[in-house]
Amino acid sequence: MANADKQPMPVVGRTDDLRISAVRALIPPQLLLEEHRGHVARRAEHALVVALLVAVAEAERGRAPRPDEKRIDPLGLAALDEWPEVRSKWIEVAQAYRRALPGSNRLRFQDGFGQSWIAATCVLQLANGANQLESALAEAGIETRRWWGGGAHRHAATAAYPRTPLPVTEALANSTVAIPFFRDLDPGDMHQVAKCVLASGQALDSR
Repeated sequence: MANADKQPMPVVGRTDDLRISAVRALIPPQLLLEEHRGHVARRAEHALVVALLVAVAEAERGRAPRPDEKRIDPLGLAALDEWPEVRSKWIEVAQAYRRALPGSNRLRFQDGFGQSWIAATCVLQLANGANQLESALAEAGIETRRWWGGGAHRHAATAAYPRTPLPVTEALANSTVAIPFFRDLDPGDMHQVAKCVLASGQALDSR
């Protein structure tokens, strides 16, 4: 059972959370549209995100950091010089997760995650849905996140718009959940997350 006085293990580190929030706040929700299975962003969307990162980086260079930002890495292009080292650290953590949580019929990582590509989030897909795992991790004091909520079509800003059925979006929203993932994730904390994930899967298998 989680200790009430202990802060829950976060999903992302503060530095990465600020980067994600800065970009997400600028992306129109209309762009978050489903095209086909496994496709996350169209080329136009990718170009927009890159353009926004450039704008944010340029704006950041022109102002003095606030007191709470003084230990935060630079955004966008300002961080490209660090990317080779940063990327290797992300991959190291991702591969450690892959060793701790071998893929199976009931649990899988995104294809190629930590192998041919890397991101600042670690999303698991669970055959029996994500609710059970989400509850188990919360009970252990481990935060999770549904990055897309129930899908962009369920967001307040887009819910009123007409749409066609979105079965892939619905399936992914119900079966995926992000677990703690950041460059300085402690190996002991990772072991705790993996232990809870595996225990949750075994509990479902025994039903």
